[in-house]
Amino acid sequence: MSNLILTCCFIGHGDWFRVSGKSIDNLREILEMLINQNVKRFLVGTHGEFDRVALAMCRELRKKYNDIEIVVVKTNLAFLNNKDLADNYRDIKTLVYDIENVYFKELINYSNKKMIDDSDIVVACVDNDLYKSNSKKFLSYAIKKKKKIFNVFKKKNNKKNAFFMRFFVFFDHFFIFLLRN
Repeated sequence: MSNLILTCCFIGHGDWFRVSGKSIDNLREILEMLINQNVKRFLVGTHGEFDRVALAMCRELRKKYNDIEIVVVKTNLAFLNNKDLADNYRDIKTLVYDIENVYFKELINYSNKKMIDDSDIVVACVDNDLYKSNSKKFLSYAIKKKKKIFNVFKKKNNKKNAFFMRFFVFFDHFFIFLLRN
């Protein structure tokens, strides 16, 4: 086994209404495999449901693998002034990239790209069938950067979710149509 310590980051959707429990099981299996392949540093965002799940999974796995480092990437310093938010990350490291000159609406995008740039491996939970998605955009960015990628996404297989997905895609198209006219 190589002594090279590898870094992993996470990309995923902000909501999980279309993701099955298999995705979580798949995430655990992949993370354990990566840890055993010398991935010891995990960069985790704070703006979506997948970020929260990935952080919880990393914390759980750290009980078994106490040599892993979890780093939460913040997109602003407001959490330092909020004791409750700061307490949520007391047991792990936090990182804020050099965002001083980044336009505030681009902070999350900038930090996501930096996490990908700083990682060897990307664990994603991205539905490639979605019409539009920032997660899809960052997965494409990771592919362009030639990162090793594991997509844990498993779609729920039921008619109710299919209906909602069609509804949201229709609504998205309708909204864009209204904006253009």
